[in-house]
Amino acid sequence: MSTTLTREDMEAKLCRLAAEVAGVDPGTVTLDTHLFADLNFDSLDAVDYVMKIEDEYEVDIRDEQAQDVKTVRQAADLLWPLLTP
Repeated sequence: MSTTLTREDMEAKLCRLAAEVAGVDPGTVTLDTHLFADLNFDSLDAVDYVMKIEDEYEVDIRDEQAQDVKTVRQAADLLWPLLTP
């Protein structure tokens, strides 16, 4: 039995991954959380976050695309089209 990934499930997972990288409580991270201003990501944290997303969803995100990601919502907006036909 396969389960269908919903956008809401993906968004929740992206929040948890961001919290994991930042070392904060996942309940404090929302779609509007700014990775750099709110979670104090540096460039290495951003790379780690993108790598975790790529590993989790078995996708490749180009560096040029990843550089534009500043919030969890932007990560979701980037990832969702890669996961849906």
